[in-house]
Amino acid sequence: MKLLIINTIEFNRNGMSTMIMNYYKHFDHADIKVDFLINKSIDTVFENEILKNKDQVFIFKNRNRFPLQYIKYLRNLAKVYQYDVVYIHGNSATMAAEEFALRKLNTKVVVHAHGETTEHQVIHKLLLPYFYKHYDYALAASIGAGKFLYGEKNFDVIKNGINAKDFSYTETGRENFRKKNKINENDLVILQVGAFTEQKNHIFTLKLFKKMIGLDNNYKLVLAGDGPLKEHIIKQIKQLGLVSNVCLLGEISNLQEVYSGSDYLIFPSSWEPFGIVALEGQMAGLPVFLSNKFSKKVAVTNNCIFLPLNVDIWLERLGSSPKRDRLNDNDNYALAKQLKNSGYDIHDNVDELVNLLRTIVGEKHE
Repeated sequence: MKLLIINTIEFNRNGMSTMIMNYYKHFDHADIKVDFLINKSIDTVFENEILKNKDQVFIFKNRNRFPLQYIKYLRNLAKVYQYDVVYIHGNSATMAAEEFALRKLNTKVVVHAHGETTEHQVIHKLLLPYFYKHYDYALAASIGAGKFLYGEKNFDVIKNGINAKDFSYTETGRENFRKKNKINENDLVILQVGAFTEQKNHIFTLKLFKKMIGLDNNYKLVLAGDGPLKEHIIKQIKQLGLVSNVCLLGEISNLQEVYSGSDYLIFPSSWEPFGIVALEGQMAGLPVFLSNKFSKKVAVTNNCIFLPLNVDIWLERLGSSPKRDRLNDNDNYALAKQLKNSGYDIHDNVDELVNLLRTIVGEKHE
């Protein structure tokens, strides 16, 4: 089976791209040939993973700024490589651009909705009529994302699954993380993972953390990620006098050590359709504090606490919460079992997606 995956946003460590790579890494690469069409840029680790499997990466300079060139580029690509399925990931009806590029070609078009809103509301509404008529299969990361993009039309949910073992707590990981970052054993580490964007609400985090160290100076804040607001956040850290208590990790390709070395995980997002990192943190046994903007379906264990975006409420709940105990193999196994029972185990999810793709290819060749 020959598959072209299209990521309509930059292929870095955002939720959509992470989900795509989680699935890709668990494909049978002897059976499924997967190429990627990338908008603007791709994370180096992601690219190396793809090239290691002898798959191809095609990078177009800017899908949004040069739509006509992009449509021509994609159409030529599809003609040359004769893909069985073109699998498009996005948040809006602007995926009509890909549909138009693939019109009247001998390939199936699968669209996958990830978000519950879009920054391109006007063009989204204008393109919806065309979008609805020109895909073959509709998928969504959640019911909310599906209803936003497809309305009353049919779609299937493909969950944002993970591999529990990739995030399980290890004592070695905890020791390594704290040693590398000069964090004492008695320090209480609050972790936030995510891009420095308005959505992830780091300003709220800093206001909260300023009050927390007023109560206990042993708290440490660890921020993992990068993004357009990073310099602004660094400036705020300095202005609030938090430099000695905040650790900026940048982009991290392997978070297992970070999760093992932390005591709490927080997500005060202003809006969030799902939040795959919250799943990862739960598999590390961390208490996970989330804004009430998250879907409750992200809670696959009892470790999730959903709170309104009020600093004093977070201060009280986080300050009174016990930190994560050190876990053993039995604890990690129990967490993995909870993940599987919830339907977010990547191995089961991949089987579901591949079976669907086989059905699509089978129908194509009938």
